[in-house]
Amino acid sequence: MSHSADVPNEPAAGAGSSGWLPANQAGFGETPASESVGWRIEPTLGGAFAHAWNILKADFWSLLLIGFVALLLGGAVGAALQRGPSGGLLSFLYQYLVGTPIFYGAAYAWLRAVRGQRPELGDLFVPFRRKWLSSVLAQILVTVVVVVGFILLIVPGIFLAVRLAFVPFLVVDEGRGPMDAVMESFNRTSGYGWTILGAALLSILVVIVGFILLFVGSIPAALLVYLAFASLYAGITARKRSSAQGGVA
Repeated sequence: MSHSADVPNEPAAGAGSSGWLPANQAGFGETPASESVGWRIEPTLGGAFAHAWNILKADFWSLLLIGFVALLLGGAVGAALQRGPSGGLLSFLYQYLVGTPIFYGAAYAWLRAVRGQRPELGDLFVPFRRKWLSSVLAQILVTVVVVVGFILLIVPGIFLAVRLAFVPFLVVDEGRGPMDAVMESFNRTSGYGWTILGAALLSILVVIVGFILLFVGSIPAALLVYLAFASLYAGITARKRSSAQGGVA
């Protein structure tokens, strides 16, 4: 799963290509300008985390607010629902019907941030307005596929989790449906599997360090991880779009 990190020529903005959704087709995040920013993100382990760190420093308080509200609405409320007599079922339904779109909305906010756009609290609710059903079904599909992979053996589960890492971004960024997002995530991550796996392993270390530096440190650590994966998606997407449009890869 090796890849070439450098691509000589930056693509012309807004070009179309068979098999690719035009930039901003669904009114979501990518525009010709933001795609150009994605081009400047090096899709390597160091490049993704360096870009994520710069974005986190530049827009920390906005990102912190978005992350806090996403955690509150996406996780804390679902956990609180478990206390009732039918808590298990209510929590499960809430996590998938409300928590998942919130999580996908957060992915939209992280992606906007790494592409040089101003993330907003309202980004969390974008999937409810435009891709609610796709968000829910896509996450159910990803969960089923990864769980089956882990049941078969641990290695297939890890492989599937890595290759499906871009599903939330593909739903909110390109407006793809559940199955299309899953299939395209396999295509988009092709050649970058080791990089994404390395990012996941480094993320564990980053979060552990965040906890060691008092609990408060875990919050910026988690934000850094989310921004790093958004950076990988943006950088890889810009290069693969160029290659599909006839650029030199």
